[in-house]
Amino acid sequence: MARRQETGGGLSTAEYLERQEVRMHLRNLQEMHNNAYKQRKDKWFEKNPEQQYFSPTLEETRKDCRLEEWLWYFVSRIFDRTPQQRFQDERHPSYGWNHKSNVHSIEEPCKEGCRFWNKEGRIEDIEVLEDYKDYNRYQEVFNVWSEQ
Repeated sequence: MARRQETGGGLSTAEYLERQEVRMHLRNLQEMHNNAYKQRKDKWFEKNPEQQYFSPTLEETRKDCRLEEWLWYFVSRIFDRTPQQRFQDERHPSYGWNHKSNVHSIEEPCKEGCRFWNKEGRIEDIEVLEDYKDYNRYQEVFNVWSEQ
């Protein structure tokens, strides 16, 4: 019992060590992201010395963004919000327009048949991963994630 109190939060030593290991892997992934981002940014400024701010196009980002970089974005997105919260975020986007839909434009109110017509729903992790389908090594990550 004393060991549980030392680790905090009522966790056993094994649970505490597992969480610490996960935290270490996340810190490593974030560090790899930071290094990859810096390298991409430095290369971009070499090609665009007249630019004051880092502003690659979407096409440049998709082409040049390394796995370490976009994988951190993906992991951050799935850990930051639950599937239900992601649904609400998409249903009521913060940018002031309506959500994207195959049934109506972003200027129109939501219509029946739209994915976001229902008040409740979920956007699963695999759907978030699909946002990265045009990035380097996406298919490898998709295959691994799909196995879970």
